[in-house]
Amino acid sequence: NAFGANLNSITLSGATITNNEGSGGSAAISLPYLITVGSGTNTLNLVKGGTIGSTGTLGGTTPFGSVTGSGTLTVNGSSGQTNNIRATFSSFTGTLNLNGGGTIRGFINGGAFVGGTGVALDIDGATTFAPQTNSGGNSFTFGSLSGSTSTAVLGGGSAGTASYSIGALNTSTTFAGAIGV
Repeated sequence: NAFGANLNSITLSGATITNNEGSGGSAAISLPYLITVGSGTNTLNLVKGGTIGSTGTLGGTTPFGSVTGSGTLTVNGSSGQTNNIRATFSSFTGTLNLNGGGTIRGFINGGAFVGGTGVALDIDGATTFAPQTNSGGNSFTFGSLSGSTSTAVLGGGSAGTASYSIGALNTSTTFAGAIGV
């Protein structure tokens, strides 16, 4: 159940992609090469759990995939569901909105997600960002952090502690949620 598993790249420009997997399954938005986030708001609706990026390589190239561009990417999770980000965002210079509820995990082990200095991270709704860290802990970097709901969570890591470096964009933002829970 992979969307885009055979694509070299995809560019989003005001696009909405929804996985509609039925009950009992999950659908991967598997982007093992490159996704470019263009103009407008681009939305990935992960209705029944999903993964952005792959769990390996395709054709021996970039493992896990990468997200680039400078647009807005909104990832809507679903309450009670777990979604995964395995792709790297290190060259992304836009806004990453995590919304809609549920847990969105950023993978270090089995992935390449460590944020990025150009990523403006916004967490809203009853959404938890839960980094999947190794036993020694890992560092995540975001250009800014914002979110207007008190139910949003910037999590503390799985096997080890997550440390965060936030502020490289030098912007004034407010995060109303919890940190390190």
